Order: sequence, then C-alpha cells, then structure tokens
Amino acid sequence: FAEVRESFDTMRRALSEALRKLAAVDTQRRRLFADLAHELANPTSAIVGLVDTLGTPSLCEDPQVRARLLTSLEGEALRLARLVADVRDLAELEDPDVPCVREPLDLGSVVAEAASRFALLEGAPLDVATEPAPILADGSRVEQVLANLVTNARRHTPKDGTVRVRVTSSETSATLVVEDSGPGVPDELLSRLGERLLRLDPSRDRRTGGTGLGLSIVRSIAARHDATLTFDRGELGGLRVTLVFGAAPSPAL
Repeated sequence: FAEVRESFDTMRRALSEALRKLAAVDTQRRRLFADLAHELANPTSAIVGLVDTLGTPSLCEDPQVRARLLTSLEGEALRLARLVADVRDLAELEDPDVPCVREPLDLGSVVAEAASRFALLEGAPLDVATEPAPILADGSRVEQVLANLVTNARRHTPKDGTVRVRVTSSETSATLVVEDSGPGVPDELLSRLGERLLRLDPSRDRRTGGTGLGLSIVRSIAARHDATLTFDRGELGGLRVTLVFGAAPSPAL
C-alpha cells in the first residue's frame, strides 16, 4: 500500500506539473495572438485611413499633399509587409517539418560580405573584423541573423556611435559578436531578450521601435543550428550579442 500511495503521489505531482506547463503555454499563446492582432491593427488602420483620404478629392487636391499621403501609404504598407514576413519566418523556423539546410561555409566571409552591404545603409558606422571560421549552416539564415542584429543595434545607437561586428574561430567553435555603444539593456531584462514582440521601452513608437520580432528570429535560427546565444553588456557600453556555432568537421583525408 505504501508503494501504491507513493506511485499515485508521483503521478499526481507529474500531472500537476504538466497542467501548469499547459496553462502557461496557453497563456503565452493567447498573449501572442493579442499582441499580433495589435501589431497588425496599427498599419492596417493607417492604410485604410490613408486610402479613404486619397479617395476624397477635396482633401487632397494639392499635389504636394497627395504626394505626402502616397509616401505615408507606402511606408505603412512596407511596415505591414515586414511584420508578415517576420511572422512567416518564425513559423517556418519553429516548424520541425520545415528543413534547415546546413552546408559548409565560412562564417567570416559570409559576415564580411553582408556587412559591406549594410555599411552602405543609413545608421551608425560598422566596425567589422572577421577571420576564417568554417561552420555547417544555412547561409541565408546567417545573413538574416546579422541583418537583424545590425538593424537592432543601429536602432538604439546614435549616428556618431559605433556598431562592432567580430567573427573569431577556434578548433571547436566559430563565434559571431555584434555589440553597440547605445544605452544598452538593464541587466535584469537581459534574460527576456528574444521573447516574441518584446518591447523593453513601451514608450518607443512602433515606427521607430521595430516589430519586436527580430531577436526572436535570431533566437530561433540559433536553436535550429544548435548554436549558443547570449546577451550581455559589451565593452562599448551597449548590448552585446554573442552567437557560438560548432566548428565544421575537417574533411577526411
């Protein structure tokens, strides 16, 4: 009887823990849907309002006013397209049935080439230094990681600041580090980075604050590549993101 009672107690504790996790997942799911609905509502409402205004001749007879309305309409449409693309990327990355093609590539070369393109865009200057670092990875996803990290760093860094990109390697690993000289993130909030639609500064406008999905995509890509992702305060004073890949095995002789 003692053994039976102990078995039932073990089953009860396991069931209670499973129900707790299920409730937490359900709460997270409902919060995600609510956040997505809110994010989608903003550009959609703006687009509808701008279209209504453009459809009223008396409100946009002036060619300059009409041009400004069209520019605003294009901007809202692009915001909506970026949000939809980010949600699609997250869905694909977290679907185990969607394969992640990992091929031999040089992390240093991929990062250097992509960074040279990003350097032409507006924002804080990039300080890039790479070295050969062979890994097995999806090259397009690696570029996506760098794009998201650089975009996020520039968003929070003054134009006279610095965004530093480094690639180093060892016999067992290849490391990508992106850090900035922005204000950084409070230490107690570092562990929350990568949560979906997370906004550490609720006052930041959505037009300048991004969708909040960029670091979530980085976290998902890291998980699909069995890479280690960490966030901390860097030497420049701002956020430092470190991504460590396993080194590609040496070809057999």
